[in-house]
Amino acid sequence: MDFKAQLTKIKASAPDAVICSCLAEEAANIMTQARGLGIKAPFIGGNGFNSPKLFEISKLAGEGTFVGSPWSNTNPAPANKAFVAEYLKKYNTEPNQFAAQGYDAVYIAAAALKDIKLTGDLSADREAFKNALPKAAINGATGPFKFRPAKTKDGKIGGWDADQKPFIYVVKGGKFTLYDGK
Repeated sequence: MDFKAQLTKIKASAPDAVICSCLAEEAANIMTQARGLGIKAPFIGGNGFNSPKLFEISKLAGEGTFVGSPWSNTNPAPANKAFVAEYLKKYNTEPNQFAAQGYDAVYIAAAALKDIKLTGDLSADREAFKNALPKAAINGATGPFKFRPAKTKDGKIGGWDADQKPFIYVVKGGKFTLYDGK
């Protein structure tokens, strides 16, 4: 896709940063076009940017990009290092954030299943799993994970949210590096 018309307007505003909400493939193309137009401002994106595709497509056009995410392949946690190594071994490519979250989801489900006794009654087993899931906690590829109550506007529990520490990464040398504030 051609984003030059939008990027030309953005360039005219002399932005301090460009916030872009999309997946890595689209972001990489936008960054490449932006750099071609002379936009030097850093990009800021969410976890959709968190993929090796960002570097494969943009090359170094993504340098200085900030990414907020619950996961990065550079996270030094032992569970993450093991996940990345096994993924590389099996698929011969770097995992992305969705692979890490899917991997952890299986372990979260398994943790919940350990706390219930399946009866063979599908309806009862589903209910038992639903009730056990919010109590599940793991140390996975995305780091420590547990659930916290999601409150409605009137203060009641209206479900469950992920309770995880987010990371902020900056792209340096074509790699995600933990942002240290400098």
